Amino acid sequence: MWIRFAIAIVLVGAVIIAVRPDDAGQPGAAYASEGPGSRFGKLPSPAQAGFAVRFGDVDPNVWPGDYVRMITLGEMTGGPAIRDGALWPGEALSPSAATYLERRFDEPVFRIGIEVVLSKQWPDDSTAALIISDGTVPDLVTTTDRPNVGMHLVVSNKGWILGVYPTNRPLEDVQSGVFDTSTLTEAVLRFEVRRYGERFELVLPDGTVIDVRDERINGFKGDWAAWELFERSGGDNGIGVRAIWAQ
Repeated sequence: MWIRFAIAIVLVGAVIIAVRPDDAGQPGAAYASEGPGSRFGKLPSPAQAGFAVRFGDVDPNVWPGDYVRMITLGEMTGGPAIRDGALWPGEALSPSAATYLERRFDEPVFRIGIEVVLSKQWPDDSTAALIISDGTVPDLVTTTDRPNVGMHLVVSNKGWILGVYPTNRPLEDVQSGVFDTSTLTEAVLRFEVRRYGERFELVLPDGTVIDVRDERINGFKGDWAAWELFERSGGDNGIGVRAIWAQ
């Protein structure tokens, strides 16, 4: 759910591996055209992203590699594993568990997105998150220091919460909302956040664009991007990721 859970819950251990992107490390234009439109606007898409991974293009037999760092906090079963074109973290055995993919960029991140796929029933306690920060996710093995998180977007199959998470303060919610699910015909949702100066644009799965302005996001820059899959125990392996992108 939120990165704070990965620090606050009683953790059995942390596993750190890396995801080999193969060709997925190439610009996103190689994998997707511009997103189709909806009655609200253009849908989120990895098109033209400087970095994109489509897990349907990643060979599970040569995975993991050394391009994207992956961290699992808590106990999981049967994962993380690629199947049916998506990365599935597995079911949580500990009270809660989270899987993070992260990458450091040469310049501050101004765009980040995710395409998540749902199982037949996505429980409310399975969520994904997009994170822009000035440091690595604390894996509790090599470091426990928490970075400044200048953008933390939690998404579910019903709504979203965008916040900031300063290294010396609790997670602060900035704005939240829901999106229209009546026009969604498949259990795949795309989200994207773009930064323009001192504001964020959030593009929702229905094509709605939310303008987020708040003094708490002013002046923040971070060259780390992270994508999180969070589950509580008792779920049904409810959330996977088909694509990630950033630049």
